[in-house]
Amino acid sequence: MTSIILVKKDRNGVQIISKEKNIALYNLIISKYENSIFRKKGGAIGSCIIKGRDRFLKLEVEAQCAVLMQIFLDFRKSTGVNLSKIGGGNGSGIIKMSKKINAAEELELIEQSVTGIYKMMWYDYCIRYYTFDIFSVN
Repeated sequence: MTSIILVKKDRNGVQIISKEKNIALYNLIISKYENSIFRKKGGAIGSCIIKGRDRFLKLEVEAQCAVLMQIFLDFRKSTGVNLSKIGGGNGSGIIKMSKKINAAEELELIEQSVTGIYKMMWYDYCIRYYTFDIFSVN
């Protein structure tokens, strides 16, 4: 799906931000969380964004921009964002793991790139090695 967005500017060339544009962008984000790969994203941020639409509509332009910025920060990193203005928490988007690892004999954490080209294997929280799947033979 391709969209063309016309950006209006004032006489000084400064981009004009409006409630209507913010709402259109928010609706686009909601559709991404409902109809794309983001619906599988862990955490409750998607449902918070969907349920918080009515609150978002009532916010002033500056507050809407702040909420949109927090949502975009969540797309970029997963350290948690502040969605309290639309009914979410201060640390929305954080995915927490169970800390009950006492019974495990071995702990292994695999961090893999989005492209699948490389992955990092961690054993007992020490980096052991890197593997580059692009060079591996299956």
